[in-house]
Amino acid sequence: MFAIYFLKEELKSKKSYGEIIIGTFKEKFIASHSFWNQEKYKKQWNQGITRILNGESSSALVYDMYNPKVANFIRWWTLYKKYDRIIFHDTILMLDN
Repeated sequence: MFAIYFLKEELKSKKSYGEIIIGTFKEKFIASHSFWNQEKYKKQWNQGITRILNGESSSALVYDMYNPKVANFIRWWTLYKKYDRIIFHDTILMLDN
């Protein structure tokens, strides 16, 4: 089983709480809305999943996006195909500004 979704949105603090489920693994996350809203995240997740399911060897699901012109990092799950499995790796992408 796989799912990624938002649980609730905190409008005052400009962030949402979400959850990713991969088999029996479950993890909550916080997504900033300083650069992307929930719809932008959902669109990127759909594109990332579609890429890996359509045969690409790797992809990513961004879950904490900031303006790359001023941000120090972005958080995402990188996805890699290995044989008949998809490996998820929680990663911090360090940006060089």
